[in-house]
Amino acid sequence: VGLTATSEPDAAELVCPSLSWQQRIAGWAICFAMGCLCSLASVRQIGSVLLGNGVKFAALYTVGNVASLAATFFLLSPQRQLRSMFEPHRRKASAAYMITLVVTPVVALLPHFTLQRLVILVAILSQMAAAFWYGLSFVPYGRDAARMAGRSARGMMLDRSDSEE
Repeated sequence: VGLTATSEPDAAELVCPSLSWQQRIAGWAICFAMGCLCSLASVRQIGSVLLGNGVKFAALYTVGNVASLAATFFLLSPQRQLRSMFEPHRRKASAAYMITLVVTPVVALLPHFTLQRLVILVAILSQMAAAFWYGLSFVPYGRDAARMAGRSARGMMLDRSDSEE
């Protein structure tokens, strides 16, 4: 992904010209840690989704995801990060992730409606799945391995259900 220091000025240096490589690493680490803390703090609020008030969970979880994603801006520029996100092989995953980052808090903030709890839960689970699939796009053969694991798990479940009959 090009996260190594080079002698040529890169896009991140143009955005944060006064930051050294070490300072950008520190900025990334702090922003990423804050994102992880928000996401972890949201876990304490997950019960509230089932009780009908998912605003705190949705807000904390989404802010955590946005902060973690924005942390990469310290290493790459926002423009370079967005360009990377919308490369052909990760375009759909990125779009799904961005959409769920918007939909989750919007649904949580809407005035109460029938099935709102279910819609919030689906939005949160969709955000988690989209973040996972997006993340796998940066791991060589990550999506292939996940597909194989999914097929294997499905096969084991089908074999188990066949043996119970």
